[in-house]
Amino acid sequence: MNSHPFFARLVPSLLLLSTVFTAASFGQNPSMLEWYMTADSVTQFPPIDQKLEMVDKKIGKYYVTMVGIKGQPEVLLMAITLKMITDVKSIELTVNFDGIKPKMGEVTTWAYVFDRNRDGKVDYIALLTAAAAYEGDDFPEDFPVGKGALNKEQQEYFIGHAKLIFDHWADDNFDGKLDACVVNDLDPVRDLVIRQIVVRSSKFNYSLDDVWAFRSNIKGDREPMPHTAKEVKYRPITQGTGAVAKSSFLEKDAILELINGAAKAFQLIDENFYHPEDRE
Repeated sequence: MNSHPFFARLVPSLLLLSTVFTAASFGQNPSMLEWYMTADSVTQFPPIDQKLEMVDKKIGKYYVTMVGIKGQPEVLLMAITLKMITDVKSIELTVNFDGIKPKMGEVTTWAYVFDRNRDGKVDYIALLTAAAAYEGDDFPEDFPVGKGALNKEQQEYFIGHAKLIFDHWADDNFDGKLDACVVNDLDPVRDLVIRQIVVRSSKFNYSLDDVWAFRSNIKGDREPMPHTAKEVKYRPITQGTGAVAKSSFLEKDAILELINGAAKAFQLIDENFYHPEDRE
């Protein structure tokens, strides 16, 4: 175990996010499809009532900051910045608002991290993407399209359904390269998230052969998605149009490489990452 105080403490009675999970059951090396609900629960139920602490390591021109709950040995999330983070409170785990517009905290380049196969390396990241509102099952039919003004009830719905949005990226053959993701797709006529899109290369060669969408529950009904083996077009939150392609995975590979560079520098082992199956 690393000798830094952040990793030296083990407090069995304080279980990281123990209220989120009840009876989790995973295979030895769970795939993204098996792990998504676990990671999504972590993003949706962050430990806002716990005090966080951090350590950082400079990797090239970047600072990689590891954040965990004080008194516990696990890394909860990692941030990548060009400047050193001086206050852990600049990483906010819940959505804020500018009027009714949802927004992220001061530091926006961070991800929840997971080591599914227990080799001390991160192989799954839930990457903060934006702050936005979801269209829930109770979405009002009269909600304006485009930039239409919202009445009081619509504003309340919008604020009540706003949250931090995370895209999920997974290395499902554990070779250090990402090959599966879940991205958030906007309503074609409104700036609200309408569904999530699964994109996988089952042969781990960037050929996108397993593509479909779901709403709310990844275990629920699958919606077909038009795509080619090279590209899946969708409407991302951060721009009008976009696509998942080989370049998307290579871009996120660079983030994963920085994260694992910091993990190696701190000599992290599997015990330094959150494993919900150990909490049963």
